[in-house]
Amino acid sequence: MVKGVITRLIIGLVGLVLIGILIFAFRDAFLTKSDASDLLANQHIELINKFELLKSESSSALSDYSRMIEMKISSADNRRISSAIRQSAWFNTKGKDAFSFFPHYVGPIRNQYVVTNYAVGKTLYRDIFFVSDTGYSTNFTRVEVCNDTLRYRQVVE
Repeated sequence: MVKGVITRLIIGLVGLVLIGILIFAFRDAFLTKSDASDLLANQHIELINKFELLKSESSSALSDYSRMIEMKISSADNRRISSAIRQSAWFNTKGKDAFSFFPHYVGPIRNQYVVTNYAVGKTLYRDIFFVSDTGYSTNFTRVEVCNDTLRYRQVVE
C-alpha cells in the first residue's frame, strides 16, 4: 500500500515537472491579447480596436530577459498612437535613434524613467529606460509603430 502511494506521488511530481517544462518552453504561445494590452498599457498605449498577434518571442539568460511582440493593429489605432507619440512633450526630431538621446542621461538616474519619442522615416518610436534604485537592474522598453504594425520590445538586465 505504501509502495503504491509513493509510486503515485512520484508519477504526479514527474507530471507536474513536465507540465512546467512545457509551459516554460512554449510560453510565447500562451501570450494572450489581454497580456499584450497590459504590456502596452504600462507604456501609456491603449489599443481600442481589435488587433492580431503576429509574433511573440522571449528569451532569458542568467540575469537577462527579453521579449518581443509584434501585432497587426487597426488603421485608426495606428493614427491615434502615432499622433500621441508625435504630440508628446518628449518627442524629439533632432536625432536618428535612441542613442542620440540617452547619452546625456548617463550618471545617477536611479529610480527615474527616461522617455523619448522620435521618428526615423515612417517609423515612430517610444523608448523608455529605467534604472532601479540599486543601479544594477535596468529595463529598456521600445514601442515602434509603422504601417499598422506595432512592435513591443523589452530588455531587463
